[in-house]
Amino acid sequence: MEAGMKWVKYLKVKNARSVSVF
Repeated sequence: MEAGMKWVKYLKVKNARSVSVF
């Protein structure tokens, strides 16, 4: 479960960075 949360957090950060680029 903890690993899943880490993955979700990683995706959120990645998505936030992608949005920042635009």
